[in-house]
Amino acid sequence: MTIKTIIQPTEEPITLQEAKAQLRIEISMDEDDSLIEGLIIPTAREMVENDTRRSIMTQTRTLQLDNLSDCFEIMDGAVQSIVDITYKDLDNVTQRLASTDYELFIREESALVVPEHDKTWPDALNRPGSVTVQFVAGYDDAESVPKRLKQAMMMLISDFYENREDIIIGASTAENIFGYDRLIMPYVSWRF
Repeated sequence: MTIKTIIQPTEEPITLQEAKAQLRIEISMDEDDSLIEGLIIPTAREMVENDTRRSIMTQTRTLQLDNLSDCFEIMDGAVQSIVDITYKDLDNVTQRLASTDYELFIREESALVVPEHDKTWPDALNRPGSVTVQFVAGYDDAESVPKRLKQAMMMLISDFYENREDIIIGASTAENIFGYDRLIMPYVSWRF
């Protein structure tokens, strides 16, 4: 099972102004704006997405499966809808499932896709990547993103801005006991 983002979010959950406030940079100081907005904020979001296995902002993703089992689960805590499901038939020809052939059940930590009542999945190849599910996932807007996830992003933004190198010389470090891992823990999808 492989999930990839194919259409990135059009907005970030943290604005440039919010990031600059976290970094204690005056709004009028703009020399690092492109770095913060173009690299640091998206990288922090992507890191939280990877660590929690959930989409933060609305984006289009694909899930590749090996077959059409009785039902299958999309392990992304914020699934909104299915765009498309394609599969390889027994002749290795790509086919598309009609949206009337399946149902989507959105749950708190995942979404379940099952055949429509009184229907079964068509015969499909049982090979790696023979089924592709395209879906939309993520919170609707920045206000809907849980505050803990936004705070985890803020911690990363601060760290990425202040520590732009792999090695920090002349500083002692200690882990913040109320740090990043504890912030994201309730949102991590532990199933694979």
